[in-house]
Order: sequence, then C-alpha cells, then structure tokens
Amino acid sequence: MDRKDNSEIPLQVNWLNNRERFDRKARNGDTLKLFLNHTSEYQKLSIADFGSGTASNILYLSKVIDRNVNWYLIERETELINEAKTRIKAYFENVKQESDEVYHGTLNGKSFSFYMYNETIESFMKRDVPLNAA
Repeated sequence: MDRKDNSEIPLQVNWLNNRERFDRKARNGDTLKLFLNHTSEYQKLSIADFGSGTASNILYLSKVIDRNVNWYLIERETELINEAKTRIKAYFENVKQESDEVYHGTLNGKSFSFYMYNETIESFMKRDVPLNAA
C-alpha cells in the first residue's frame, strides 16, 4: 500500500504476535552470548528497548538474563504498548503496578522493573530519563 503522507503503517498486535515464533528462530545465539559476557560484571542491568512492540524481547531475554533488570520500553503505538503491559502482567510473577507506566515483577528469583513510554524514539531521546534508576 502506498501512503500519500509518507508515514509508516502502524504494526498490529496480531501480526507481531503471529510472527513471534519466527523471530525466536531468527535470534542470533552468538550475539546473545556476547551480550551476556559483556554485561556479566553488572549486578543489575538497564535495557532500553526502542520500538518494543508487544514486549517479545523482554519475554525472551528474561529467561536467559541471570540478574535484576530495569527495562525501558519505548513504543509509539498505543495498541502495542497496551499489549506489552498485558503480556508482562501475565508472564511475570508478583507484578505490582506503581502507575500506568511503571510495573515491577519477579521471575525465577530475579526482579524486573518496567518503565513504559508510549511515544516516539525522538520524543523519548529529548527526555532526561536516568537509565540507571534504582
């Protein structure tokens, strides 16, 4: 479809969820090993996921990261960030909602905090967000 205003066609929840199993197969194990080795000295990680979609990266990586993580989800599509919230609440244990944008939960003894920004990457980059929040 050719759009006259040159804007992107927003991704849809069903489309992202249906392709997730293919994305899992396409993930690069060597890159993951490098990431885990490079970050092994840190007790807690802060990860910014730009274009976070429905949180599939979080669901995948939370299984292999062996420490506490602050996740920053930046997604411009409201439908996708709402699906990410739903998936996080269903997947993680002991989920507590601090606000509409902040959730905390656990998984296998690790703690996870989720900071969700329903905005564009450009808008987020103008913020003064401390990516090492406690």
